[in-house]
Amino acid sequence: MSIKYSLIIYSRIRIALFFSIVFPILLLVVFGSIWGITDPDYLFFLVSGITGMNLLSQGLYSTGAIIKQYYQQHTIKFLKSLPVNILSYFTGLILCRAIVVFVSIASLILVVFLFFGHTFRGNEILLLFVGSFFGIAMFSFMGLLISFFGSFKPDKDSSKEIGNLVYFLMIFLCDTFFPISQLNPIMGTISKLFPLTYLLSFFRNEAIFQSIVAMVIFTAVFAGLFLIMYKKREVQRI
Repeated sequence: MSIKYSLIIYSRIRIALFFSIVFPILLLVVFGSIWGITDPDYLFFLVSGITGMNLLSQGLYSTGAIIKQYYQQHTIKFLKSLPVNILSYFTGLILCRAIVVFVSIASLILVVFLFFGHTFRGNEILLLFVGSFFGIAMFSFMGLLISFFGSFKPDKDSSKEIGNLVYFLMIFLCDTFFPISQLNPIMGTISKLFPLTYLLSFFRNEAIFQSIVAMVIFTAVFAGLFLIMYKKREVQRI
């Protein structure tokens, strides 16, 4: 019921739907029209990058902001009283975000076929959907963790700036739209510090096993630190 309720609420937020579904399609059409027509292989590179960007955005700005709102609205008092593990609760919300990303992936695949006349192979589509499970969990717990950096009071909160910094660093350094790591070895080395690099490697069928191990470690660390911060922060401080 929580997933269904979350989807209903999410579907009524027009801005969220725009940046989750419409904006990725616009990016695909623009960048694909420039480079995808002469290089069909770039279309999958682009779709995987846009999907990774979408997952990162969902985790940081959609799921991550929820815990902050709970504290500001004092909903956290009710949540702490529930006989449910906090990780289980947020897993339901994360699955809701995953469904939205799946719709976005299906839309991108359809646009590639209708607009560019190109069809992805079955294994490419499978990697996109399977990798999205890793990505949405990893970035959601990262977003939840980042929300604890700074005050939860709107006028003193600094977590938004930290989230923006992390977001743009990963977008520009992790081969999201262009193979920057191949053009600049230094950038390639720096990009290995960011979890988005391993998600994109999984999408693009590069070092699958190492990518899975890295994403599992990142997710476990983010979830563990979030759980510690959640248990230590007291409701009375808000």
